[in-house]
Amino acid sequence: MEFGMDSNRVFTIAQAELVLNFEETLEKIRNGRSPTHVLCDNHENVVVFEWEDYWNRYTDVLPSGERARIEAECRKRGDPS
Repeated sequence: MEFGMDSNRVFTIAQAELVLNFEETLEKIRNGRSPTHVLCDNHENVVVFEWEDYWNRYTDVLPSGERARIEAECRKRGDPS
């Protein structure tokens, strides 16, 4: 399955920079730098997506109703989604 990510265009940030500038980095992700590749210190890197960007890319990957279930669980916990 192709997911349409051009690795040359993905914003990359080191874990230390993410920690130092957490809110600023989240704001960048919310405003178009999604996905963001985080280079983790333990070499187990992660990719962070803005919520709508994730669903626009991967709607077909998860079972029907999964988004509603996840968002309901987030609301129950008090987490924004």
